[in-house]
Amino acid sequence: MIRSHARRVGTDLKKKRYHPIATNFFRTLVNFSRRHHYLTDIAHKYKTFRAYNVLIDYVFTTDPANVEYILKTNFANYGRGWYHYSVLLDGLGDGIFAVDGEKWLHQRKISSNVLSTKIVKDFSTTVFKTNVVQIAGIISEAATCDKAIEIQARRDTMVSSLTWFIYMLYKHPHIEEKIVQEVREATNLKDSSSIYEVAASLTDDALDKMHYLHASLSETLRLHPAIPLAGPRNCIGKDFAYRQAKIVCAMLLRSYIFKLSDENKVAHYRTKITLHIDGGLYVQAFPRNLN
Repeated sequence: MIRSHARRVGTDLKKKRYHPIATNFFRTLVNFSRRHHYLTDIAHKYKTFRAYNVLIDYVFTTDPANVEYILKTNFANYGRGWYHYSVLLDGLGDGIFAVDGEKWLHQRKISSNVLSTKIVKDFSTTVFKTNVVQIAGIISEAATCDKAIEIQARRDTMVSSLTWFIYMLYKHPHIEEKIVQEVREATNLKDSSSIYEVAASLTDDALDKMHYLHASLSETLRLHPAIPLAGPRNCIGKDFAYRQAKIVCAMLLRSYIFKLSDENKVAHYRTKITLHIDGGLYVQAFPRNLN
């Protein structure tokens, strides 16, 4: 009736357009174990869509123009919001992962300055090398005893990333061989070198030469991101983490071959804050013959 009257007087009421509701809380719950694949399937049909939830509605978009607008052009207008803040408050408080605006910017600047100092970089590199020598010793013992091991790291994101990386290398052995060859050339050591000599050879210059290893880690993160992030909120310790991962991988891959205990295992992620391999990844280590 209102629309008809509006047309008669020469005006028209503009109907507000909403993106389609493509899913809801119950459908998402049913598909929780494959949540990201489920949402990706919907995104193939709708570039931008809504998900109706009990507490809050979500808008998902895969439109490149929208993504650029949200993560770059108008980033300041798209904070984490009150809902995510309330969810993360007990565990993270007013930390950088939960807050928005000036609080986030202030913490970001301080953390960036701390992580970029030469003292922190040199100290962390020394710690990484010391720890990876200990890890190599544990793996050497496991290889001698022919027993399965589960590799873990102290940081949740590093756990996930290294686990997926080992899994992907097993599925693509030719990539592993290229990485091993690159490490040998970058470190310029004899094949009979000890793990201590290998660790000492992993200088910043040597790590910078490992382009293929860096690219392989990046591809693993693209396919299996521990925490998918982009834009100004990307990982503040990214370079820090890359250095740690390259030291660990260079040392272990130069010295050992890893095979899955269950060669038929098809890895799937577990839906959590960080996307681990569901059930973990058990591998067996064998000494690598470099001759």
